[in-house]
Amino acid sequence: MKKRNSAELCIDANFKKGTINTLFTFSGKGCDNAMGFYWMFGDGSSAHRDHLGIPEQHQYKVPGKYLVTVEAFGTDNTLVGFAKQIIHVERATVNEVVAKYKQRRMAAYKSANGSSPRNSVSR
Repeated sequence: MKKRNSAELCIDANFKKGTINTLFTFSGKGCDNAMGFYWMFGDGSSAHRDHLGIPEQHQYKVPGKYLVTVEAFGTDNTLVGFAKQIIHVERATVNEVVAKYKQRRMAAYKSANGSSPRNSVSR
């Protein structure tokens, strides 16, 4: 069996294609000797994690093709691995836009009234 190079790292994404309403979840795999991870999502935003087992989540606001990159750092802060993944983000569908609108309306109602509206039938 071939021994895996400790500098190998890969990105595992829950989706490689989605819409602007998709919550993408990324995790790094490999690089057992890594102590910190720096994620770059390709849209100007980034995140830092101190442990590989904690997934990173990101939501894109603009449709497009994004290059997601993760860099792994060792105890002495040296680069021990990196990986790249392309993510395709499309416009939201009409159903997604309507669902998001309903969620916002419900949240506003709950905030103003302290509970959800009840379905009542007038007799």
